[in-house]
Amino acid sequence: MNSSPFSFVEKDKRSKGDDRVRASVLWAALWLLVLGGLVACGNPALPAATLPSDNPPVGAEVPSAPQKEDEPPSLPPDPENRRLVELGLRPYPEEVEKGPLPANEKGRIMVLMYHRITDDGKDQRWTRTPDDFRKDLEALYERGYRPINASQLVDGDWDVPPGYTPVVLTFDDSTPGQLAFTPGDPPQSLEEAVARLDPHSAVGILVAFHQEHPDWKLRATFFVNGNALFGVPEEGTIKLQLLDALGFEIGNHTFSHASLKSISAEATVKEMGLNQKVVQEAVPGYRMRTLALPYGIWPRHLDEAIAGTYEGVPYRNEAFFLVGSHPTVPPGDPRFDPYRIPRIQVVDESLKLDTTFPYTWLTYFDKHPEERFVKGE
Repeated sequence: MNSSPFSFVEKDKRSKGDDRVRASVLWAALWLLVLGGLVACGNPALPAATLPSDNPPVGAEVPSAPQKEDEPPSLPPDPENRRLVELGLRPYPEEVEKGPLPANEKGRIMVLMYHRITDDGKDQRWTRTPDDFRKDLEALYERGYRPINASQLVDGDWDVPPGYTPVVLTFDDSTPGQLAFTPGDPPQSLEEAVARLDPHSAVGILVAFHQEHPDWKLRATFFVNGNALFGVPEEGTIKLQLLDALGFEIGNHTFSHASLKSISAEATVKEMGLNQKVVQEAVPGYRMRTLALPYGIWPRHLDEAIAGTYEGVPYRNEAFFLVGSHPTVPPGDPRFDPYRIPRIQVVDESLKLDTTFPYTWLTYFDKHPEERFVKGE
């Protein structure tokens, strides 16, 4: 077989051509592998374990985003509970179980009257010690009583759970032991005022009792004298503001504890209106609605005692509260008179005074629960 002198060149050309073919086949195979992998990644028929995902399995609990340290805690939607939380106090529970007593909205209600809260041992007839006041609250709480303000009684606003009995706590004369702070300069904020409450004052005891029993609302009516606001003149404004912020009621007791039987019509207007002016300057827009008659004496000038205007400041007393000596019937009862609401004096049991609390009326209703007012559904 004759060979061309150029045969080696042709052979080399064939070798290079074969190499190019083999390289093309290899590249094609690699592309097929890559394309196959891409298809497999998008194939829904493949097992879920081979498909990594940022989504949790169906039904799994999704953890909430952690709260940042500088974010304040969420506040309750209810305005009153929001205010309590802002003041560092426990909110009222959203629901309270029904009380054990059957409904009786024709029964009677106790309006208790306090004056001095102190353990100085003086004037026992008008004094309750801090320890005895705490015992009063415990006795009422355990027996299914819950507090409301005086104006709520007048309105028939029974802000207590079904199966419970409303009780009204009233404090006359704005004496030092009713609302006091720990030693120091006057508090500069409501938050500081709450933190510095004297634990042996009436308000301090009521707040502490609420903290222990959140369903015991901060309700009581303080009948104040504008010329003697809890014994420390420079603290008068913050104390009135605190009473309002906590949910207590401020009531009228005249500016100077005047006997309304012995003063003129003009003086009666001044006693009522000046007291309203003092309160309104401390708590803008606040209107006192109830009056505790000083000494329990009926006013000589009734119209002026009920309503009037002093130095451009109007006042109106929608109810009078007396001194002594028995429970009241509720509004709606034909015997109810908003201008003659009786109160029960709270005195030491050792005095054994009739028509007082707890000596007479606490034990009376223990024996006659059917005579208690009990809120219905």
